[in-house]
Parts: sequence; structure tokens; C-alpha cells
Amino acid sequence: MKVFKISIKFEENGKWSDREVDTEGYLVKKNDDDDMVEGYVKALYPTSSDPVRYIKGLYTNGSLVFMQLCNDSSLSPVCYCFPNINEQGFWSDFNYRLGFFPFYPSYPCSKGHATVSISEITDDNLSEIEQKTSAMFAEKSSKATSMNRDLMSDAQSLTDFLDNGIVFQMNLHCGKW
Repeated sequence: MKVFKISIKFEENGKWSDREVDTEGYLVKKNDDDDMVEGYVKALYPTSSDPVRYIKGLYTNGSLVFMQLCNDSSLSPVCYCFPNINEQGFWSDFNYRLGFFPFYPSYPCSKGHATVSISEITDDNLSEIEQKTSAMFAEKSSKATSMNRDLMSDAQSLTDFLDNGIVFQMNLHCGKW
């Protein structure tokens, strides 16, 4: 089992926020043989809904992709994709007909760039942080909407977004490069 502290900064409508980070939280990777991670982040920007979002995704070989989910039906799920965690990645909200990062002429593939900071927790608080993170994920995901449950059950398919060729084609198509 491994625990990671994570913080995200994202660009929206072509602008980066003035905040140092926009969300921060923790990921738990329960098994070294499996790339699946679960956890939560807290939104550090003003929001009218619960600022805690649960996340599920994949962390492997210096790449990270995850869904940020909320049980407020007025908020769409968000996917962050970092083919290389040391470089800018992208984020997309979920389109109910087209999914994340859709290839569709009238709909933007991604909403903007994002950066991630991720570090493994190795100190004496590891067990406490893992328990809190797992409990927070369990609490939030146990109340998941049916759509969020479906997305979480298909989390392994997020691997497709980590293929640099797909990311390049997607962003070339969307005019990001």
C-alpha cells in the first residue's frame, strides 16, 4: 500500500487562477500490482456544493489519470490526464453523450491545461492518512450517483487517455497545439 499527497492547479477559460493550488488531497494505491488509486481532493476555490470530491483513477510509470466525482447532480464529473506527471496535462468535464475528452467538432476536447504535484507519504502518519483517505473515499463513493458508479466501475478504461499519441491527436484536433 502506498499513499500520495496530491495537488492540482488548472486553467479554465484560458486563464490560470491566482491560487497556489486549486485542489489538494490524497490518493491510496492499495496494491503494487494494480495501478488503481482512490482518494479525495478538497476544492480550494469557492463552490456552492461540498468542496470534497472523491477520486478514482490510475497511477503508473510516471503517468496519472483520474476522475474527480461529486454527488451534486448539478456538477459534471471531471477527468484529469497527465501522461507525464512532470509536464502539463489536461482536464475535461464529462459530456453525457460523448464522455471525457470527446473528438467532436462542436465540443471542446479538453477544458484546459492542468499541473499536478504528487509525493509519496512515508512518515509516521502514513497509516493515519491512509485510514482517513480510504474512509473519506468510502463515505463519498457509497452515496455515488448511478452515473458516477458506472464511471468508477469502468475506471480501468482511463488508460486509453494516457497514450501520448491519443493526447496529441486530441489536442491537435482541439486546437491546443
